Formats: sequence, structure tokens, C-alpha cells
Amino acid sequence: MKTYMRVMDVMSRKPVVVGPETTIENSVKLMLKEGVGSLIVEENSILKGIVTEKDLVSKVILKQLDIKKISVSKIMST
Repeated sequence: MKTYMRVMDVMSRKPVVVGPETTIENSVKLMLKEGVGSLIVEENSILKGIVTEKDLVSKVILKQLDIKKISVSKIMST
């Protein structure tokens, strides 16, 4: 018996979008509120990058950055 999941069954139909100057603190709150593991970073309707849970752990938590002062543009993957 094969068990499988289609991508469309587990993905977000409407991605959660933030601006590049959104703080890490507000980004984390939004991710928790929306139940997502990543945020699309967009500026003037142009895709600039993505911020994932892995980015938060490796680039913020491990480096002990101030989440109230750092914006997503500093840690996003382009």
C-alpha cells in the first residue's frame, strides 16, 4: 500500500508576506499567529526573499541578536 501526500495538501495557499524592515520579533509573532514556518519578504510588490524557521535559529538565536532591533532583511535568504 502506497501512502503519499500531495504538496498542495500541506502548503499554504496564501503565503504570509512581510516587508524587509519588519522586525524579527514581529515576524516571529506573525509566524506563530498564522501557523507557518516561513515568511515571504516583499517590497513594492517585488519578491526580495524568504525567512524560515531555520534562518531564525541559525542567524538570530545562535548569535543572540536583539529581535526588537534586527529586521528580516538582515537574515533573509534571497
